[in-house]
Amino acid sequence: MKLIMENWKRFLNEEVNSSIQKQIEKLINYNPERFIKISGNSNSKIFQYVSQKLDADDAEYLVSSDEKDFDLEITPAVGYLSISKILEQGAPCLGAWKITWVQASDNMGPLLFEVALEWASQNNGGLTTDKGKDANTTSAVRNVFNKYLGRRPKDLKWFEPGAKSGLSMKQLDLTAGDAKKHGLEQHTPDFKADDCRIHIPSDKEKWKEDSLNKVYYKPDSEVMTSLLKAGKLIGWEPASKT
Repeated sequence: MKLIMENWKRFLNEEVNSSIQKQIEKLINYNPERFIKISGNSNSKIFQYVSQKLDADDAEYLVSSDEKDFDLEITPAVGYLSISKILEQGAPCLGAWKITWVQASDNMGPLLFEVALEWASQNNGGLTTDKGKDANTTSAVRNVFNKYLGRRPKDLKWFEPGAKSGLSMKQLDLTAGDAKKHGLEQHTPDFKADDCRIHIPSDKEKWKEDSLNKVYYKPDSEVMTSLLKAGKLIGWEPASKT
């Protein structure tokens, strides 16, 4: 076990959020039969904690409708996160993937976010979220995306584009129709690739400041690589270098 811990840590930069490192350690230490599995098709992906005892092609979703029912000694890491490619006509959203559902317990959700962010960034697009008024993801994702924005002073350097960690973001814009509907001006009216369905906050003039109206990118796959080296990731292999 000590060798496994030392092995995966070699693939992480010092700037990787300490809570992510703790969640990887928890995943390794709590239950050797628990993994993160990536599955889906070309337009949608699922990131979930699964048990080795489940059939690889028919693994049940380890999600609870009532978190207090969990016995954490039996199910120490439970979570599920899904993303899909944004295919809406007139709202290309910079080619991003959007989070469509997330549920997690035992503070293991951020690790799924990190894996999804790395995967989306490596697969022709960054990560944003579903912004529909009935979206399941709004409150949960906002907490994570606020950190991605680096609103806490101690995090600003880590989240700046070009910082050593490499995490960066791009602004999404209103579609022309939504701009007219809400009485707002587009950010880049002559650039259509960033048009997207935007989350309109209570103070609609501050829509550009909302963490949900960004696309986030991470150019490396250090967390996925560390999980793979620790034998805790199913359904992903790093791109071969030619």
